[in-house]
Amino acid sequence: MLDQLISLGKDQLLGQLQQQAGLQQNQAGKALDVTQDSLTSTLISQVAGGNVGEIMSLFNGSATSTAANPVVGSMISNLAGDLAAKVGINPQTAQTAANLIVPFIMQKFASKESGTAASEGDLLDKLGISGNDAIAGIAKSFLGDNAGGLLGGLGKLLG
Repeated sequence: MLDQLISLGKDQLLGQLQQQAGLQQNQAGKALDVTQDSLTSTLISQVAGGNVGEIMSLFNGSATSTAANPVVGSMISNLAGDLAAKVGINPQTAQTAANLIVPFIMQKFASKESGTAASEGDLLDKLGISGNDAIAGIAKSFLGDNAGGLLGGLGKLLG
């Protein structure tokens, strides 16, 4: 779903990133490529941390989609760090870009266009996040990058 929301606003976001954040066209494009993985990772962390209800309120439009919302604030902070590291822009520019991207996407995320979720499971399905992704997020936070191999082995053992 996040990829669809990013695609919907890509032209508008590319222009805003160039005009308001001062990114070059190739940097703006790369920033949007980094955005999906960053936001997905943050959502998985939020789910793993037990914040599914907060995400559901945001998705269903009953919570603010601005930086005042702790989930959105976390997304902005994580994206800014990812943009600086992966796009190679300075932290201040990365913060400006994240402040443009995340609220834009979250407004689309919380709009009636994206629908509503009847339950937490329904929301996770719409986001493309399974329970296994949340477990993987928890394991990765404890084990680092080695978690993928460990979880793959566990999945084969239990599957």
